[in-house]
Amino acid sequence: ALLKHFPYAASYVVSMAEILLGQTALPGEDGSIGAVPAGFPPPHEGMLTDRQRKCQEKLEKIFTVGLGVTDLDGTAEITAEAVGTAASAQGDDEDGGGIIDPFTQSSTKLLGGILSPSAELWLLYVRYVTRRSTRIANMQYPPDQISSKAELIRTRTTTAYETALSRGGAYCLNNHLVWGAYLSFVKNWESQATSTAADGTVTTDHALLQKRLSHLRRLYQRLVGHPMTGLDQYWAEYEQYEKNQGGTGAEQLAAALIAEHQPRYQHARSVYLERNRVCDLRNASTSLGVGRLACPPVEPPADGASSTAVAEGGVGAGAEDAPGAGGEGDKVAEYETALEEELTLLSRWTTRVSYERTNPERLTPGDLNSRVRAVFKEYVACFHRHPEVWDGWSAWELLHSSSSSSSDGGGSGAGKKLTGKIMRKRAAMADAVLGLGMENVPSCALLVIQRAGVLERYGGKASADGSSGEGGGGAAGGEAAIDLLSKYATDHPTTLSYVCLQRMVRKYKGVSAARAVFSRARRELKIRAEDCVEEMAGTGGDGAADDDGPAANVVTENEEGDKAGDSKVGGKKAGASAADTTGGASRRMVTTRFDPSVGSAFAAAEAGAGAGAGAEAETGAEAEAAAVLAAGELIQSLTFAQPQSILQQTLQQLLGMI
Repeated sequence: ALLKHFPYAASYVVSMAEILLGQTALPGEDGSIGAVPAGFPPPHEGMLTDRQRKCQEKLEKIFTVGLGVTDLDGTAEITAEAVGTAASAQGDDEDGGGIIDPFTQSSTKLLGGILSPSAELWLLYVRYVTRRSTRIANMQYPPDQISSKAELIRTRTTTAYETALSRGGAYCLNNHLVWGAYLSFVKNWESQATSTAADGTVTTDHALLQKRLSHLRRLYQRLVGHPMTGLDQYWAEYEQYEKNQGGTGAEQLAAALIAEHQPRYQHARSVYLERNRVCDLRNASTSLGVGRLACPPVEPPADGASSTAVAEGGVGAGAEDAPGAGGEGDKVAEYETALEEELTLLSRWTTRVSYERTNPERLTPGDLNSRVRAVFKEYVACFHRHPEVWDGWSAWELLHSSSSSSSDGGGSGAGKKLTGKIMRKRAAMADAVLGLGMENVPSCALLVIQRAGVLERYGGKASADGSSGEGGGGAAGGEAAIDLLSKYATDHPTTLSYVCLQRMVRKYKGVSAARAVFSRARRELKIRAEDCVEEMAGTGGDGAADDDGPAANVVTENEEGDKAGDSKVGGKKAGASAADTTGGASRRMVTTRFDPSVGSAFAAAEAGAGAGAGAEAETGAEAEAAAVLAAGELIQSLTFAQPQSILQQTLQQLLGMI
């Protein structure tokens, strides 16, 4: 139930994954309870109970959705370079050729899992892959082929570690945990290279020892270039490792390799210290709120007027409203404290995102994308109920995320075609971010409007005649934006949603369709209690409502005019008005007609001001009042349903009266 409302709470997801991993353990495996009975066969998949299979399915879903991985048994041969190349080419759209349109891919496929910056979850993923590889090895090989089993487990576990590093583990907040576990795993190969037979004969796998040495060197050289906790210790271990290698010319080789990688280590160390000064990552739980449950934005107290008066110490604040008295003063104090804490955390996260975008680690464009995207994922994990966080991430994906291709922005035809593909891929990723934001903040109009803009310009399938461009958009994009806005207006009918929908429909479907949207808005938008201004029309300052006030007259007269209809529109408006007023619900004031009392009130005021003047002035006031009355009646007769010629004639008559 907690993860249903807080799906990105990494610490709780890790706790749930640990429980499920223990529930799926078989006797003799890591996490199992009790000793293995004598003669018990090696564990394999066929020994799982129905309950354990259900737990395993849930665990695999956590890894698939949270981390964005589909390789759950370590069979894919993935390296860091291969993943980077695949990620740079992912999402290109082309008619034919088997290339997938990025707008048809899921958000997990485009962005990866939101929990991919969690080092603890990656370590659980590696444990799961190792356990499953052991079960597969027990089924494929007989018990006496120990070396074949160990090779299969070792290969698939190495693949799992490389997957974790390439998909976020190398850049996450506690990346030293992943690097350290990988390093310990490779160091353990030395014990696997030596085996003892039943007769006491000791055999050594020299090929495995040589593979361990080369793999360990590459791993050290990779990790010393990443800012992390304990970097100085890893560098000291690497220096000792190179110096301990024997052979001819070992000392010269060690000195050359150390001198080659020492600048990378020094730069990573300086970036680590600078990042801690800017963002205080060593105390991330307090400085950035990492691990907090994402609560909605802080809202002011229910009684805004009383709270404002108390906060400002205004006149009329009684003893029950004073701070510390258990009244409105305490609510205001709590609100101000919570608001200050929230703004402080948001400001610190904004500072961290801005710092990472400056590329302090001097990463390649593809690695920089992964780094900044990982920071945004950590950001939304703490504030996924704040729409401005999703909006900022989508803006970066659309406008600032770089591409590994050097042809972006070229002036030739091929360059323009590639630019269209790249921009469409960026738009698809921005659309995926906004889609996730709408799932978490479904009532936010900002995310819907931004997504509609992205779909209008880049959405839809590129047409065969080239009318919509290589990057999509055009009529297909407009249709996608209209569908999105129409659904939002249906689920959350507001004036803003219908205004945006009407503008989009008017642009792509014409005036008639826009008028239909306007009619739909008039039918669905109702007057709410907060829309009425009857309290403002009251007298004596007691807030009493005045049924004869201006607001009541406007609503009443508009309803009566809609029920009666006019000579141009006929009985359609009357029927719609009668249907909309069933149950006592009145339509909101979405109309182009003025209230008839507007002109008469103005004429009465003018006539009263001219009372007591001379006969000539009185005659002029009466004439002016009559002209104003005629103009008011003429304006009242204006509707959108009249032809253009009649509207022009009416306007000319109105100008002549003035």
